[in-house]
Amino acid sequence: MKTQPQPISLPERLTQRLRRPAWKKAVSSVLLAQFGLWSMQVQGVEGTWIPDANGNWTGTPANWQGGIIPNAVGDIANFRNNIGANRTVTLNAPITLGGIRMGDALGGSVFTFAGSAVNTLTLDNSSGNAFVNKYGSATDIWQAPLILSDNTDWNIFTGTLDVNGASNAQVSYSGAGNTIKNGAGALRLNIDANTVPYTGNWVMNMGTLNIGGANGATPTSLGSGTGGITLNGIGRADLAVFSLNNNGTASDTSVTY
Repeated sequence: MKTQPQPISLPERLTQRLRRPAWKKAVSSVLLAQFGLWSMQVQGVEGTWIPDANGNWTGTPANWQGGIIPNAVGDIANFRNNIGANRTVTLNAPITLGGIRMGDALGGSVFTFAGSAVNTLTLDNSSGNAFVNKYGSATDIWQAPLILSDNTDWNIFTGTLDVNGASNAQVSYSGAGNTIKNGAGALRLNIDANTVPYTGNWVMNMGTLNIGGANGATPTSLGSGTGGITLNGIGRADLAVFSLNNNGTASDTSVTY
């Protein structure tokens, strides 16, 4: 004999209907929370250097605001604090960034970024071009090897960024990302792009771009990109200056335009 279903009262029906949206809302909240965490991971983090002192990139979380040490694809490093004297930040490990901002916030003191042959900076952004933004009138110095895994916007707004090694040695410059010079300031590259090949191309939009290599460099020492050098300029001849420099005594050679 089949059991007849018990009738459900109107208050019980209303209770069941009210419970269903709450259950769906709870699941939706969990999914949104997980999506939010995933989005933050994809975008990378921003780390801000805080001491008015020399220091290593890794190993001392107190050097970074909130202990956030940038070192991953898409991460951004900010060196925009006020420094009372010239300071050196040492890459004591290989570092990966999507972008870096540098420049003494209030004065003209110099940031120097040092690193050994194995402690490279890899520029690789998670979305769009990687970037190096340079502010302030000082001549900041980059001495660590550079790997461009992404097209890189060198936004030298004011002053000069010297990319050279210790004792004016050439910086190892490799990868497949294009070098794109923007901003009214000067980017000076004293590089070896041949030992570990650089296969990117050069795009000059504004400001000054100086490229130099070792005295005994081979013709390919400035890279082997198939697009050569693109000079764009911004409507006036003196707004974009490009030069090829020899790091020492000049020698007879040829330039093809």
